[in-house]
Amino acid sequence: MKNFPVFVFPVSLEFYLNARHTHKQLLTVYNPYDFSVNFKVLCTSPNKFTVIDPEGVIAPQSCIDIVVRYTQPSAAHCNTTEKFRITMYDRNTQQALGKRDIPTKLIEGGTSKHNTRKFRRQFPPLNYQSSNCKTCRRANKDYMQSPFTPQGPTTHQYCCSYS
Repeated sequence: MKNFPVFVFPVSLEFYLNARHTHKQLLTVYNPYDFSVNFKVLCTSPNKFTVIDPEGVIAPQSCIDIVVRYTQPSAAHCNTTEKFRITMYDRNTQQALGKRDIPTKLIEGGTSKHNTRKFRRQFPPLNYQSSNCKTCRRANKDYMQSPFTPQGPTTHQYCCSYS
């Protein structure tokens, strides 16, 4: 087997026993190379998980999403580490190019605020900019405008209602 790096995000999966929305998650596998590759997903406990499209082709400079479902969550399975192995193969020779193991754990309870904060930190903050009121054209230092803020009369309402 050659030793090409296999790029997968996230690098681990955490499922929560009492949070059903976590029982279905995505693994994204990237192919940064200039050639297509085949991939295959294996699991240490295939009876606990369902993997949608566990094998296929990734085009050059592309990525694919793999859906992983925890099908048998129970308290007896908590705090046991399982693994998914993602192996990439040369399309022509079927020779293995590289592999990556993704540790997976079922955690007792639901998601915590700490985990939500950790997830939020992965995304950069919105860039806010101060705006001028479109009605009176006065600079508004107190009202910050994001790309998601509605424009128009409401901008003037925020600006001039506090003067």
